[in-house]
Amino acid sequence: MGIVFLARDVALDRPVAIKLLPPAQAAQPALRQRFLREAQTAAKLSHPNIIPIYSVETVGDFVFFAMAYVEGETLGQRLRDNGPLSPREGTKLIQEVAWALAYAHLRGIVHRDVKPDNILLETGTGRALRFQHLAR
Repeated sequence: MGIVFLARDVALDRPVAIKLLPPAQAAQPALRQRFLREAQTAAKLSHPNIIPIYSVETVGDFVFFAMAYVEGETLGQRLRDNGPLSPREGTKLIQEVAWALAYAHLRGIVHRDVKPDNILLETGTGRALRFQHLAR
């Protein structure tokens, strides 16, 4: 639910990812509230395998949140481009995703959409990070 853009936080001089709720959806109160609630819930989490949220904003008809920019590709992209992961890579990835999910679950938060396209693999480290699709 949203479109992600690469942007620059000019105040802190760093790249950020902006997730924008499309205007047609932002005009629907229920979807707007769900998007804001998701961002606010995710912003409460601080874990090495969860992408941090920096701010949640509403400006006129636009609703968006800024989160850390992580250079990489989704697990889905990686699998489509390179085929299956090695057992070692797969084990590391499953462990990191499980740690992030367990951390969220202990705080009463459930990830509603765990799938390869919602797991980001950081370039250089291969660290798995979870995108936000949460429910309380």
